[in-house]
Amino acid sequence: MPNARYDALIIDLDGTTTASRGDALPSPAVRRAVAAAQDAGAKVSVATGRSYHEAKPILVALDLRGPGVFNGGAEILEMHSGSAIDSKTIPAASLRMLAQKLLPFGYPTMIIPASDKPAIVLPAEVTEPGVMFYLDAVAKADAPNIIAAAQPVPDIAGHETSSWTPGDVVDIHITHRLGTKQQGVERLIKFLGLDARRVMAVGDGHNDLPLLTAAGLGIAMGNATEEVKEMADHVVPPLDEDGLAVAIERYLLYD
Repeated sequence: MPNARYDALIIDLDGTTTASRGDALPSPAVRRAVAAAQDAGAKVSVATGRSYHEAKPILVALDLRGPGVFNGGAEILEMHSGSAIDSKTIPAASLRMLAQKLLPFGYPTMIIPASDKPAIVLPAEVTEPGVMFYLDAVAKADAPNIIAAAQPVPDIAGHETSSWTPGDVVDIHITHRLGTKQQGVERLIKFLGLDARRVMAVGDGHNDLPLLTAAGLGIAMGNATEEVKEMADHVVPPLDEDGLAVAIERYLLYD
């Protein structure tokens, strides 16, 4: 039976494990590779911008258990049950400030409450903290301006991520400054009692830069942005060529 070179594998979902759409599931090759990684003794976790509800079909398909990172790094939840382990929330007052600054851009906007409660679609009326302020299908040319407009709000961090909407668009996730993928992964690694140098991570999007930075070995998918490829330790084939399976077989497993 193969052994694992790393103690843990942390994977992005959209664009890495599955296609960027709500009904997408991992390919048979990716399912087999993830199962082999677990059989070899590696802990396998996710770090995703998805909520637990959106990620659950993929978690079930891969039979993942233990803690994972959700909502862009804002929440660490048990992957099997969705029970909360840790969260970093944006205060209600800051969410209202974000709404005031960002609603004029005209994009669909939601606030994701903690613990995967129903999303709030009228951000100006929010009265409780939330884990994410979310803008959908933003034109790439507008994204930097939106993120810049959010910066005066204290203790937040904004980043682009892949969108389920076709076209030259991105989604924007705004979380607490301690709730990015980097901080989420760092908290996850600490919770698991791991040495970060013994962790391998795989991602594709701009929001995965912190994920790859937090791990000892960072792998970029062939469909990743150029910035992600440049900072990664290795680049594997794209999603449609089962690049995640290649990454696991090439860099995680050995006989």
